[in-house]
Amino acid sequence: MKIDSEEFALAQECKREGDRGVAALLLQAARRRAQNRSLVERLMRDKGGAEGLELSNVPEGGTKEPAFVAILPEPDGSGKSRLVSFRENGFHGHQVFKTAEAALEEAVRDGYRWPVQVLDQLALQPLFLKGQRFVELVYAYNMGQLDAVAFHAAVDELERVYGLKEAA
Repeated sequence: MKIDSEEFALAQECKREGDRGVAALLLQAARRRAQNRSLVERLMRDKGGAEGLELSNVPEGGTKEPAFVAILPEPDGSGKSRLVSFRENGFHGHQVFKTAEAALEEAVRDGYRWPVQVLDQLALQPLFLKGQRFVELVYAYNMGQLDAVAFHAAVDELERVYGLKEAA
């Protein structure tokens, strides 16, 4: 793993001036960037590119509740890529990047490091469907298609239909 020579020189300068803690932080950050770059390159090589890749922020068998991202083409046909965030209870947002590789770099930087294939399975689960419907209701409310009374009635109906306590 190679650390950029300019970063190394800056760390050495800080160390000479007595800022050993700053030097250590600079080297640690440079090392993390190099590790991230190496992981991005490996994932791109192993998967034949970044588009379609799904990643988790928890390794298989981990005890923390995982979150996921998927790298998908931007639906407007612009050639850009979308980094979609989701959990077991539905989609939670997205970011748009010029390239799929840039989306992958951001995902890795944010701690999504373990390849998975879960979106197709989750999308069929009641909790995910409920979460997706909730997002649609929020969108309709924000666009003025539902007033507050209709929004809350629809949320109550979600609770009745799905019988699940967790919402998106």
